[in-house]
Amino acid sequence: MIRTSMLSVTKVGSLGVCAALWISCGASAAIPVSWSQGFETDTTGWFDGGAYGSISRQTGPLTAFEGSAYGVVTGTPGNSAPFTRWGGYSTTFPTGGYNTSVAIYLDPTAVAVGQGFDFSSSANQPDNSHRRDFIFHFGKMADGSVRVGASNNSDFATRMDLASLNNYQITNAGWYILQHQFRDNGFGVLTVNMNLLDASNTVLWTETRSDASDVIGSTVGGNRYGWFTFADGSYAIDAARLDVVPAPGALATLAFGALFAARRRRSV
Repeated sequence: MIRTSMLSVTKVGSLGVCAALWISCGASAAIPVSWSQGFETDTTGWFDGGAYGSISRQTGPLTAFEGSAYGVVTGTPGNSAPFTRWGGYSTTFPTGGYNTSVAIYLDPTAVAVGQGFDFSSSANQPDNSHRRDFIFHFGKMADGSVRVGASNNSDFATRMDLASLNNYQITNAGWYILQHQFRDNGFGVLTVNMNLLDASNTVLWTETRSDASDVIGSTVGGNRYGWFTFADGSYAIDAARLDVVPAPGALATLAFGALFAARRRRSV
């Protein structure tokens, strides 16, 4: 089911592998305030086929992260894997920033050495063109350890050097969350916190990435895609979502308004 509702810094010079990406811009450039896909009824909002592998809806054998169903992403060897536009590309960076996230089932015993995936959530430009990728890497290393790391580029193959980077070792099978937090660093420059969370929303690991040339409103707009640039094998996913963060003071204003309305009702 798809829902839309109103509601260590590492500087990397490259803009990412997707500056000339062939994923089309045929979606709206309006700000998608809130979007989610939990695969309860379909896979709408995720795109596959041809070079982009496949995505299907399943109700087992795993227990879904949320609800009763989940999606299964399968890559096409030598090509790519499914992607989403998070409800639509955006050319405007929300005042409070925004988050994207997807739950994914990771089992260190189910992957072979050299097997893995890359997942990107990318930033758009104000002219609705691609700006930069922020990529989670997952894979089983030569020593048998299964690790998660991050960068701004994908080679469309498992990175075998994750142990030498800022990384997290996956030792237990279960649902994890790949979360991107897109924020203004306070000086008008984009900063992205890439968080790995467990199923209870506890942050296990973080990589923060920023580049001085990513100026909000000038070279940075809103969201672009979420894309498995490659997936060696099949991976269960669930609860894909984009949430716009309320602007500073907005929650306080709403809370004050609600309190005033409640008091007014009591006085009538």
